[in-house]
Amino acid sequence: MDLSRDMAHDGTATADEPGQGDFDGSGWSYDAGLLPAAGPVTWDGVRYEAPDPTGTAANFVEARGQTLLLPAHSHGTLRMVAASHNGPVTTGLTVRYADGSSTEVPLKVGDWAEATPDGSTVVLDMPTGSRPAKASTGRRFGCSAVPSRWTTPR
Repeated sequence: MDLSRDMAHDGTATADEPGQGDFDGSGWSYDAGLLPAAGPVTWDGVRYEAPDPTGTAANFVEARGQTLLLPAHSHGTLRMVAASHNGPVTTGLTVRYADGSSTEVPLKVGDWAEATPDGSTVVLDMPTGSRPAKASTGRRFGCSAVPSRWTTPR
């Protein structure tokens, strides 16, 4: 699913330009040099399109209650790569079907600098993050692939 139109936040920076991004609202960012280049990447057996991690490119979709339209297809599984900041987030996704019915899917997204929630898989574990004047933190940053799965008879 192409999310490029929904990406509106730069959450990456480099050691040379640590002020370029701000993933968490406090100046911390994913280290762009440790992320895959823009294009296809396979994590946990699923193919994703990695966003551009360079410069000030918008490379994250912030969850703000918006609607994301899935392409018309018979979907049985939803897999997503997600990370939160300032603590883990427990929420739900509402999946609405073409026939007007809907399903609530529970979702727990782990904090990018804390333990991964049960049932999630770390798809990218980073030893450093970037912040102005502090290029390396010694903490491990991870991005969780949250297995939000449901089976649909539709």
